[in-house]
Amino acid sequence: MHCPKCGYQQTSFEVKYCSRCGFYLGMVSEILRLDGALPGRDVVLAPPASGKRKKAIRRGAKMLFFSVVTFILALILSAATDAPEFLILPFFMIVASLLWMIYHRLFTEDTETQVQFPRQSQFQPPRPMLRPEEDRMRVAEPRRVNTSDMANPPSVTDHTTQLFDNER
Repeated sequence: MHCPKCGYQQTSFEVKYCSRCGFYLGMVSEILRLDGALPGRDVVLAPPASGKRKKAIRRGAKMLFFSVVTFILALILSAATDAPEFLILPFFMIVASLLWMIYHRLFTEDTETQVQFPRQSQFQPPRPMLRPEEDRMRVAEPRRVNTSDMANPPSVTDHTTQLFDNER
């Protein structure tokens, strides 16, 4: 295998970096292993999405469930008040939801849409190598102290010298 950047011939396919220029060769060896195919770039068909017909029938089933619950509540209310007019609206809701489901079963086209997604790459290239001059850690240098502005501490001999001056 040759380095695609500098053309230097590598000793084996297991080498991760070019020994001459430092180019990352992990992806190159992966491409060679797959006979030229890019890893993780092939298209995978997703499971077929629900078609319009299935969605409409499912919506009708939800309406049917809601109307049956409403019918039961109206039946209880009708029995308590002894008035059958509470059952009219839930009855029409049940009929409408059944007709909705039958209509979409018979007349709606079942078009399945297949969406294509690229497969996620299983191979993550590492961080690029740093050049030697960039490899050093940059640390803020401490501020230099101007020593001419500092007060000098008194020396050990100053005190004794002052004692001799006082004796004279």
